[in-house]
Amino acid sequence: MKEKFLGVMLMLVMVISLASILPASTALADEDSASMETSSEVVESPLPPTAAISTEPPPTSGSCGDNVNWSFDTITGVLTISGTGKMNSYHYEAWDMYGEFLYPPPWNSFNVKSVIIQNGVKSVGDWALFDRQTLTSATIPKTVAEIGKYALGYYLEIDYEQYDYHFTKLSNFKVFCYAGTAGEKYAKDNGFEYEILPDITQNTTNKSNTKASKTKTAVKPAKVTKVRLTDKKRKLNVSWKKVSGATGYEVKAATNSKFTKGKKTVTVKKNKVTIKNLKPKKKYFVKVRAYKLANGRKYFGKWSKVVKKKVK
Repeated sequence: MKEKFLGVMLMLVMVISLASILPASTALADEDSASMETSSEVVESPLPPTAAISTEPPPTSGSCGDNVNWSFDTITGVLTISGTGKMNSYHYEAWDMYGEFLYPPPWNSFNVKSVIIQNGVKSVGDWALFDRQTLTSATIPKTVAEIGKYALGYYLEIDYEQYDYHFTKLSNFKVFCYAGTAGEKYAKDNGFEYEILPDITQNTTNKSNTKASKTKTAVKPAKVTKVRLTDKKRKLNVSWKKVSGATGYEVKAATNSKFTKGKKTVTVKKNKVTIKNLKPKKKYFVKVRAYKLANGRKYFGKWSKVVKKKVK
């Protein structure tokens, strides 16, 4: 009888203990659940909202410094830098969590195969052509006195397994430059292949330089003639007589005769082009010049006579 009584008392103790533990556990579970619900309400994504994707094609020309402009030929893959000042520098040292650079140059969306920097440009900005893995050559004139860091011939190589990255040289990149210039120094300092261009711009009385001057004249294409305009709604069809030996043509249109307002520049291979998205009821002035590629450089002929037409 005593043993039965002890057994009953032990069972009562166990029941009372369980009754005191279960509510506390349930309360803790409820608190955790409430905490999770509260957290799910206030936690926000650290990423910025996705920007609207533009359906407009990127521009193929624009400004890249004080008195320095750029234009890209989508057919040949040639990027041309022209002007009389210093090129902007860009800041590729900052990039987002996906490896996209935050401050790219304006031609960053194009597959640039060759860059031609024209005489008059004084510098090549930092990171200007960095990570252009399609780039095979750069032509640098004598007027360039400074070339920024990783401006030409380098790309970003990312090691995702080691969470590391390297600035790697392009293996098939070549520099066309002049002896004793910043272009030659950049090629030597960075171990790039380079070729010294003949100095055909000097105009002296000795025979060798006279010969070089004649060579330069022979390289330049003839002046464009017989430019004709026909207008359509917000468009101008431009045609001209084909120039023998020309590689392509540069066409400029503007709303004033000095070509400083509402200007548009187009580079084409054929001797005709349609300039689109013009302002209606506006008079446009148009001129054309031919160019020829030689020794990795673009040589321009003289501008045609300016013609004008009012757009419908």
